[in-house]
Amino acid sequence: MTEMTRLQQLLAYYENGAATIRRAIALLAEFPPGGRRGGRGRAPASGGAPAVFDAAVALDAARRRRAGEPEPPAPPRVRGAHSAMIRANRKRTGALLARFARARSPIPTSTLRQADARRIAVLLRWGLIARKGDGYVRTEKPFSVQKVPRGKPTR
Repeated sequence: MTEMTRLQQLLAYYENGAATIRRAIALLAEFPPGGRRGGRGRAPASGGAPAVFDAAVALDAARRRRAGEPEPPAPPRVRGAHSAMIRANRKRTGALLARFARARSPIPTSTLRQADARRIAVLLRWGLIARKGDGYVRTEKPFSVQKVPRGKPTR
């Protein structure tokens, strides 16, 4: 799928949503919620906005069935993008921890790249590195780049 086709699908999806919101605004303008408190939270006894909305949804569904118009498409989804991002982050974290493990003396934060310096707090919190003097050293706690399953261990 080309990038332009994907953008066109997204545009069609959000245009349908915008059209629905415009219809709802028009219905609210035509049938404002009434009640004793200036329209806050109470519909008029004659039905008012909720009944009109129910009727509008039913009419719209009937119109779509008559026209043979398909339901609005769901937004396109990129499969595996989230898990690929997690794997990439774990690889970068593993590489940073390997650098700490190879170092003979504590590594000061000033020598780290900015992206790696941001990871320090998380690594400290999880006990994967420890503060020593003006720098950080690797602890003995194991870290695996592979995803570790959660829950009960299998036998």
